[in-house]
Amino acid sequence: MVERRRLPDGLEGEQIPLAARILRPADTFSAITGERPFRKAIAAPDAKRYLIEWAGIEFDPRVIKALISIDKLFEAELAAGNS
Repeated sequence: MVERRRLPDGLEGEQIPLAARILRPADTFSAITGERPFRKAIAAPDAKRYLIEWAGIEFDPRVIKALISIDKLFEAELAAGNS
């Protein structure tokens, strides 16, 4: 299901601590939206699409759904002027 590659401790799927399942896509998003010496940054909407495409393969799909939902709530707050 999620994280098909086993971790060094042999953990996979739900055995992987929730914090790690949250940090992995957050770190990935940060890494691919940041400028690097060897490549340009990817725009945030493209990075979100990447996370969604890999949900269930490399990332916990429930975590991705939650992260996207939080982002949508934040955008709605900004649009409403409630920063």
